[in-house]
Amino acid sequence: MSIFEDPLHHYQLFEGIKLQDDCSFHLDIGHTRHHLWILQYFGYLEIKSVHIKYQVCSGFRQRKSTVRPVRKLRNRFNNTFELCTYLRSKFYDILRLRIEFTNGWKIEDWPAFITWRFTTNNLPERDALIAQLFQIAAIPAQNLKALETGKTYMIYAGNQGQYLKACVFDDIDEYANFEEPF
Repeated sequence: MSIFEDPLHHYQLFEGIKLQDDCSFHLDIGHTRHHLWILQYFGYLEIKSVHIKYQVCSGFRQRKSTVRPVRKLRNRFNNTFELCTYLRSKFYDILRLRIEFTNGWKIEDWPAFITWRFTTNNLPERDALIAQLFQIAAIPAQNLKALETGKTYMIYAGNQGQYLKACVFDDIDEYANFEEPF
């Protein structure tokens, strides 16, 4: 088994992408808490509002019986640089994250800590953002126009680099109408 096929370790930044509509897309990142550093690439954007639910983490030395309350972050930040600087200085387990920018963009994570949803204003902005994120992850972005809305694309690593492959799921409706034997 190759180290790149090891299911316990991730050697890719992104695992998949799904284009929702002309303005938004989902990006599978694995564990979104480990990749908050990507927010630094949005430092030039002004923040309209930040919604973060967190829990203070004292580390592995805290007692198992210690239960910390879940809180909502109330601080105001002008840009993501300030937000990242603040979060870097705290020992928080971030449970939920949603950032809205003044230009209309949104970044939010989904509850399973696997997917981030990016929302932009139009198709050219969405494609430019995907191209920028793909450049960070060393994924060739030359064929973004060929991606279809509503399809999920998995990102694979091969001998020639990373590439996208459409992931086809079986139709759920065909399995939804079966009768249970009991």
